[in-house]
Amino acid sequence: MFSQSRAFIGRVHSKKGVFVNDAQLVEACLEGDHRAYAILVDRYRYPVFGLCLSYVKDFDAAEDAAQEALIAAYLRLESLPEPQKFGPWLRAIAANQCRMWLRRQRRQVAFDEEKAVVDPAPSPAEQVLAREHRQRVLAAVARLSQPQQQAVVLFYLEGLSLKRIAAFLDVAVPTVEQRLYRARLNLKEEMATMVEENLQEHRLPEDFTQEVVQEALARGQDLLQERQWPEARKAFNRIVAAVPDHLEAHRGLALAFDGETREALRQEAHFSDGRLLDNTFAALHKVCELGADDPEIARALSRLYSHYGRHEEGGQCLERAADRLDDWRRSVPLYKMAISVYYHAHYTGRGNHMEACVRCHRRARQLVPADWPPRRRFALWQPSGMSMAYAHLGLSQEVFDELGALKAQSEDEWSVEEYFQYYGIYSNQYREMGRWDEVEKHSRAYVDWAKALPADDPRLQIRPLALTEEGDENAGAHNGNDFRWWTVCYALADRILRARYETGRATADILAELDWALNQHQSAGSYSIAGQSTCETGHYSEALRYLRKEEELGGRLANRGDIYLAAALVALGQVEEGKERLRNIYGRLVANGQCRSWFGKLDVFDAVRGDADMVELVDEWERAERVGAPTAQGG
Repeated sequence: MFSQSRAFIGRVHSKKGVFVNDAQLVEACLEGDHRAYAILVDRYRYPVFGLCLSYVKDFDAAEDAAQEALIAAYLRLESLPEPQKFGPWLRAIAANQCRMWLRRQRRQVAFDEEKAVVDPAPSPAEQVLAREHRQRVLAAVARLSQPQQQAVVLFYLEGLSLKRIAAFLDVAVPTVEQRLYRARLNLKEEMATMVEENLQEHRLPEDFTQEVVQEALARGQDLLQERQWPEARKAFNRIVAAVPDHLEAHRGLALAFDGETREALRQEAHFSDGRLLDNTFAALHKVCELGADDPEIARALSRLYSHYGRHEEGGQCLERAADRLDDWRRSVPLYKMAISVYYHAHYTGRGNHMEACVRCHRRARQLVPADWPPRRRFALWQPSGMSMAYAHLGLSQEVFDELGALKAQSEDEWSVEEYFQYYGIYSNQYREMGRWDEVEKHSRAYVDWAKALPADDPRLQIRPLALTEEGDENAGAHNGNDFRWWTVCYALADRILRARYETGRATADILAELDWALNQHQSAGSYSIAGQSTCETGHYSEALRYLRKEEELGGRLANRGDIYLAAALVALGQVEEGKERLRNIYGRLVANGQCRSWFGKLDVFDAVRGDADMVELVDEWERAERVGAPTAQGG
């Protein structure tokens, strides 16, 4: 429950001692101290309710207005100029809420006997009498002046002390005494007793504070949808301050931090806000600690770890979340993501996690139903890099056995992408073994098959399957003639050209075939893979040409394109332009260490690696990496 017991009020401690006034509670709430705002809600719910009742003359409407006022104050607490004047500030907000409510009614509500709404259904006699009694009381109160109404309602509704009423109304205690005295004179003695009894009967529901917090939670969710990250963060943070273990509020807070951080990472050339990053890590971890089986949080945490090259931790987040889920449809996509993250650590030289890759993949294969159709089961092996860890551990035969069976059972249903993935898996197994002749053999088989397909071949229009979190057969976007030529370019550049390079054989015919394939469709993606592969195999003139074309078609270079273009420029003697390219690389490639890693491993940079400006640039990259390094807060 969100409401606090009355015995608890006033017993919350800070480092400075016991909270004895509103200012301390407000300051504590702004600092994130637990339960502070819940205490303020409990302290002021009846004063606000009473004030609203004096305006709207309707118990239900007054309760709604009181909730709106407390929520509005909650969301605008940082705008309070003087924390010691929280009560009067809240009173002004409540009065404004009531005025808006009255405007929505399109009339000033002055309660009288004619306002009663008669229920069309027959009511017991005692209910009719009770309603009439309540209407007489409110009508009597409505005939008092506004100041007298407020004093009477606040005094009788919960028996507030004159001092508290005076503080809330921002008047002197004698003024309150005078208003009460005049109100009693204006009310007959019998009616005064009826007012006291009737108001005391209409206490707020036990879950009033809970409803206030739930509504604030909904407002926070709206702010998340609107991508107003700082405002959403403040809203959820105040709920967390009131209810420390509120899982949904912690989740909203974590997503707000994550959204703010991702936006900053995209927009800032050199992100350096370590505090924001630490808070984001801490907020995401808190949701996990509270036991949330939440794929979205796991993905956000893994994405942030991976951004800073901490792939092992990123993979572990995904794997733990997948292990905890009891629905294979939600677990399997997380296992596949974990494999990609673990393998990327190996690919970027940040650790060997091949056993973790195979463990996750086997777990995913075990979880899917035994009667799953072969074509859907084949989706577990996509993309083709999913299988590379098996080769590292000497388990390629396990891959070959299952893929052979799946192909025999479902080949007639395959799309072009599935053929491409099938041959790619075989090529990648042999690539990891260093058997480049087999890499070229299987890649050539695919290239020749794909090139021979007629433009109207139905397999070009079959949409491939992709496993969603719901386990549905979701149609992917990889189909059609353009995709056919992209796969041909990929197989030629990344597999066959590389196989020729590794074995020292001639490459001129492959480069000519690659040019022919690139001309079949003008795609930035195809030129991207061609540029990267030719750079890695020492064909710098071709790499420069392909990467320039990619930039022309796509407006920018993808992945490590700027690093490769810089390498090609340096190799071809255009050193200053190459250096300028390196200086203009920002974001993930710098933060996760790829820039520094590739600058160190590509031999072509030997010519400039010792230059003073390049040494300074590498130092700058290292500082950017350290922003996301582990901290005492667990980031």
